[in-house]
Amino acid sequence: MLECKRLSAQQDAFKPTSSSAMGDTPTLVSQHSVSSGVSTVAGPDGISQFERVHYWHGISINPPELLYRSDLESNPFPIPFPGTALPVKTAEGVFNTPLNPVWHIVAPLIVELFKKRGIKYSALETARFTTEHEDGKKTLGPIVIWVATHPGATTTKNACDVSPDVLHILEDNGVKGAVVEWYEGSVEKLAG
Repeated sequence: MLECKRLSAQQDAFKPTSSSAMGDTPTLVSQHSVSSGVSTVAGPDGISQFERVHYWHGISINPPELLYRSDLESNPFPIPFPGTALPVKTAEGVFNTPLNPVWHIVAPLIVELFKKRGIKYSALETARFTTEHEDGKKTLGPIVIWVATHPGATTTKNACDVSPDVLHILEDNGVKGAVVEWYEGSVEKLAG
């Protein structure tokens, strides 16, 4: 059953999508991915429905959907061919990175930036993701500023517009090569 569900999702990724805001605008195909032998169908925001759903595959049983990520152009997300396994991600800490000694400086600056821009976030976290590929090879990704926004409160455009400023804050404080990744999620009180 799970295999059927996964294959159905892969097939859905190749179907044209439209947005009510964009009318019947056709989807785009990433040229980089096509030239590498993997097709990636992307919507007007550059993120395919397949990537949106499967970007964080493996970090939990029900990972959040990707809203936006700052490295869309430099790091295209390939859609695996049917029958191949999805890469599995694991969240790691950001220990022994240039972010640790400056987090107490950059976090308040990022929060202030969000306030100025009207970004209603529910969590601001840091992570690095290890990706295990079908051949067993593992790669450790860059430092990620992982932003959860209240559902429906932040658009992809808002996330896209503010991400360069977040990266600028990090770079000004010696943190180079980081990525900002966005998803929707609310904080719920579990007890007390």
